[in-house]
Amino acid sequence: MTSSRLGPWVVAAFVLGVVGVSPTTVRGQSDPAVQLPIADAILIEIKGGCGAWYGPGHDYETGFAWQYLGIGKDLSGSFAVQYEAEGRGQVCTVSLDVAQIGNQHGQRVDLYVWDSADGVPSAVLGVAADVDIGTTAIWPEAGRHRVGLEACVDGEFWVGFQGRWVGEEAPYFVAADLDGPARPSMTKVAPGLGYPSGWQDVSVVWQAATLGIGLELRDCPVDPTVEASWGDLKRQFRGAPAR
Repeated sequence: MTSSRLGPWVVAAFVLGVVGVSPTTVRGQSDPAVQLPIADAILIEIKGGCGAWYGPGHDYETGFAWQYLGIGKDLSGSFAVQYEAEGRGQVCTVSLDVAQIGNQHGQRVDLYVWDSADGVPSAVLGVAADVDIGTTAIWPEAGRHRVGLEACVDGEFWVGFQGRWVGEEAPYFVAADLDGPARPSMTKVAPGLGYPSGWQDVSVVWQAATLGIGLELRDCPVDPTVEASWGDLKRQFRGAPAR
């Protein structure tokens, strides 16, 4: 679905700005909510293969990140995108389309699959904790990084991540498509930052966008333990005397 096109782009220092980009599109370096300068990004894709691919394409214009006080307990600073499974399936890979500006040096993330309740992420269905996704591309290139994570889903669910750089500058940004097909994209806002707290659409903090978070989906395997227990239960009923 995406192309692996490389280009001779050179990105200027983020804190100095980019020629032709309005200052309003770039947050200050110390702001807990930061954004990449507007550009036509080039996606570098790393192929997967565990299941059917669902997710964004390759057209991105910016990226969002939380840093410093924006990341905290209770999943504050997380990003999530909603999907819907037709019947029961298993997420086998979560992908992040991300870009850096030169600050990445081994920072790690936690990736999640959540159930959906009242239109926001709810119960955790699966997690891949403390993951190093590898070195990503320099903006205005973005890299697609796939991480194995198994979780069975049915109906609406969410996939996303939280950075593990509490109190630090953001090492990379999740890519954002400002004008492509819309898909519910949310972030969890920490209290006391001047925004409504809790799970919010990304437009509350940045702009309306579809985030670069995708997945691969396959059939959910039958749990042999459950199958055996159900068989045992049926045998017990068959052998029980009628009343």
